[in-house]
Amino acid sequence: QFARICAAVVLAGVELPALQHVGPSGSVTKAELLEAFAEAYKREDVVIERRDATTTLDRTLSTASPDINAGLWRAAGYAEAPTVKEMVLEVARHDFRLGTAP
Repeated sequence: QFARICAAVVLAGVELPALQHVGPSGSVTKAELLEAFAEAYKREDVVIERRDATTTLDRTLSTASPDINAGLWRAAGYAEAPTVKEMVLEVARHDFRLGTAP
């Protein structure tokens, strides 16, 4: 997805500020991310053990410019910013042996 955004910036000549964070829709925990990969790649042999954390840290990534973020996703061919799970599924469906973009 990042490559698609980069291509859109270059090909469409998108003007950006000096610093722009690009983020997906929603948020995901590490456990949810691992579960998304295991599900997308049909890895029933992978077990993700959830543990209760004694300390909770919120390290959620976000952007200070949501309008620019949304425009970048649209320029890359998405109607709206995808979720992390949607991005994992997109990558899992892609056949990299073909050498073409999803």
